[in-house]
Amino acid sequence: MKSKEYLLLYPIILTLSVSLLLSCKKDEIKETENNNNNNGINNNFENCGVVVDASGNTYNTILIGHQCWFVENLKTVHFNDGSAIPHVADANEWSNLDVFTGNAYSWYNNNSSFGDTYGALYSLSVATSGMLCPEGWRVANDYDWSLLIEHLYTNGYNFSSGIPAYKGAKALASKSHWKTSNHVGAIGNNLSLNNRSGFTALPGGIRLGDGSFAYIEEQGYWWSIYYGTVGYLGSCRIMIYSNNSVVKVRSQSERVGLSARCIKN
Repeated sequence: MKSKEYLLLYPIILTLSVSLLLSCKKDEIKETENNNNNNGINNNFENCGVVVDASGNTYNTILIGHQCWFVENLKTVHFNDGSAIPHVADANEWSNLDVFTGNAYSWYNNNSSFGDTYGALYSLSVATSGMLCPEGWRVANDYDWSLLIEHLYTNGYNFSSGIPAYKGAKALASKSHWKTSNHVGAIGNNLSLNNRSGFTALPGGIRLGDGSFAYIEEQGYWWSIYYGTVGYLGSCRIMIYSNNSVVKVRSQSERVGLSARCIKN
């Protein structure tokens, strides 16, 4: 009798065993695929919510390490108290701005359609005002950028782990809008390999001190504020489509207009 009962239950036991085995195998395969695809990096990007600026623009955000960043260049035309930022289109007027007190923004080539993708270009005075980003956020300072680049380097985002340099630009740059390059490891080389961090850096170009514009889709310039002996000053972080994936840094105190990225306080 016991033998007959076992024979009746055997197909059920076998089916359950096979199902359990396949389920475990699936999980094992899935885990292997994830490790292979991510090279140990978690690409299921976490965010810090959607943020709205004083002009009503909305921004997605990204958590990288312990930092919350905007995923887009800022494009507000108002300070966070609602007051308007002066729009300066004329080249002569721009070139005559006071370096430290001349509040101004412009769109690349004075064409507002560029702002939809690349954001606005802001003067140093606006960037250091403490009122450009929404409440609870600020324009990223030099230390913020250094922490970001250090995080990329120490967590496997570097372009080449065999080279002792901070080559994280490719992991920060967006997968589109950059000019292409034949230089292996450059931002513009094989754009599909860009943006492993989710930062989505966009090449918004620059407004030069003479009021002219340059380098759209070739270079991105972002204000990185630091505190000097005479108050808040400006340096910038630069990414170039054709270089070797290094995020460059440069002091910047002339009458230039640069992009801005907000980071959470």
